Amino acid sequence: MPTTRRGAAALAGRDSNHPPRSLGRANASQTTSPRVAGNAASITTPTRGTGKRNRRDAKPDAPVAKRPALGRPSTRTGSRTALEDENEDDVPRDQTFYDEINEKAALRAKAKRRFVTWREYYAAAEEQLLQESQQSERHAVPETSEQGNSSSRYGPVEPSDDGGVAHESHEQVGRQEDAGVGGNGDEAEESEEEDDNSDHGAPEATSSAVASGNASRMEKLEHVAHMDAISTDMAYIEPEPPDTSVSTFNLDCDGLTTMITAMGGRGWMDQRGEWADGLLRIEEESRAASEVIGANDCKKLFHEIIALWRSLKDIPKAPSLNLQARYLREHSRKIQKHLKLVRTLTGQVKSDASKSNLRRGNSKSKRNVHAQGQQRDLLKRIHGMLIPALVLALKEALLLGGYSRLRTKPEVIGCKGGLFMACTLQFALRVVGFIDQLYGVAMAHLPPEKEKESAAATARRRTRMEFANCMQVLKPRILAGMNELKRLAESPPLQVQLAERSRSLREAQEERDRIIRQKKDEQMMLFVASTKRMPEDTPKPRDEYYDRHGWRLWEDEVLLGVIRKTRSPNLVLLTRQVPGRSLGEVTNRVIELREWIKAKYEAAGVLPPKWCYHS
Repeated sequence: MPTTRRGAAALAGRDSNHPPRSLGRANASQTTSPRVAGNAASITTPTRGTGKRNRRDAKPDAPVAKRPALGRPSTRTGSRTALEDENEDDVPRDQTFYDEINEKAALRAKAKRRFVTWREYYAAAEEQLLQESQQSERHAVPETSEQGNSSSRYGPVEPSDDGGVAHESHEQVGRQEDAGVGGNGDEAEESEEEDDNSDHGAPEATSSAVASGNASRMEKLEHVAHMDAISTDMAYIEPEPPDTSVSTFNLDCDGLTTMITAMGGRGWMDQRGEWADGLLRIEEESRAASEVIGANDCKKLFHEIIALWRSLKDIPKAPSLNLQARYLREHSRKIQKHLKLVRTLTGQVKSDASKSNLRRGNSKSKRNVHAQGQQRDLLKRIHGMLIPALVLALKEALLLGGYSRLRTKPEVIGCKGGLFMACTLQFALRVVGFIDQLYGVAMAHLPPEKEKESAAATARRRTRMEFANCMQVLKPRILAGMNELKRLAESPPLQVQLAERSRSLREAQEERDRIIRQKKDEQMMLFVASTKRMPEDTPKPRDEYYDRHGWRLWEDEVLLGVIRKTRSPNLVLLTRQVPGRSLGEVTNRVIELREWIKAKYEAAGVLPPKWCYHS
């Protein structure tokens, strides 16, 4: 449609007053640059909304409801008089970037204004409530003074009906809300301090209660639970008191027979058959010689190991755990004495071996020969006396678990699991520790392996390696058993809980099985009863009324009901109402009933009714 000159001019003027917002920054800078050059001092600050803020600040006591609502900040367009940016290319050109900044600024301003508004509102409300409470107190003081001075001096003033107490409660609520929204926070700090104090007091009471509970609980635990760590040189574990449940462990000692057999081979005692008999003969001979010339550390250690072996042999075997505990309680001191001496002398022998080794390396030739002789004697005693005696003691310690003793030469134990308590398994662990120490001394002094060795040397080295392999398997098993016993002893409440749970589950299952079995039995009884034919002539219960009168109760009730209501009843029709009775029987029974009722009334002194006289 063609436009007129006037319409075109109006459109041009309107476009010049309101530039389009969809232009790019390049076009906007081109259009605004000449205007800036001409009107550089025409930059103005927007004053939108300042009048409203001034009016609100001028009336702080106005009610909140009458105050004007806060205006939502709107996105303002850029000023057309802004200076041209020299680094225009570095400025982000995405419009969403500026929109997000404007929205965040608007939300922040709105939240700040709302916070200030609520703060002013609560401050005004608090001030108003304070004034009202002061006024109520002024009115309440004269009234209480007129009533008497005793109540005002020695007792609390009762609140008046105008709501003094209510004002106080509202004032406290207002203060709490003010402190929560943006007040001074003094009361909040005091409450936090009180909470901290209460929290500090609670752990003290709780810790004391827990400590006492743990102490009582530790007193009830087994002795092995008091051990810090399980090792070969730990403290002696006493047996448990009588009538106390004790944890047990099943230990598999597979490999001990190989160790016993190896002790009779080359590299050790080099004897066939029962090498324990030869060991005991050596013990008797060395004891006799020691009485004459005295004994060194190796001989003393050998005698103490044999004494420990005899003490272990006298202990009752499993599964008589009560007898074992009783025997250990009676002979605990003797066994502890032997263990202590064996431990001390083993350490002394180990120390002497290390000293002889140092003297051999730092001495002259004559001393070196003497040291080599002492070393050979020491190794011979370790291989031929001390370690075999300890293996013999280890066999007796493991026989405490109930292993079967095989009467063979040499005497060995069968492959059967042993049942051990902590107080009995500790002996095997300690003996294994002694063997480990002496075996380490022997291995440290053995000559290195040569390329060309004799058959005897190879056999000795092979039997010693077999013994070492068995020790590497047996020692971790015994340690694992002791640690398991310690774990079981440390958690009796858990064990009791698991036992109670299993017992309850078992009882519940037994109850369900019993109910199911009972229902099946009832169904079977019903089925069996249904298959049986019931007899036709079933015995009927006796009728006492019939036995006395010859008539049943319901028959007499029918006859009495008719003769009471009818003066001359039809006896033929009445006979039909009593099946099984004849007309004569009914006639006689009607006469008997009338006479009987008549006699009862006369005996009671009452005039009989008329139907008693009709025939």
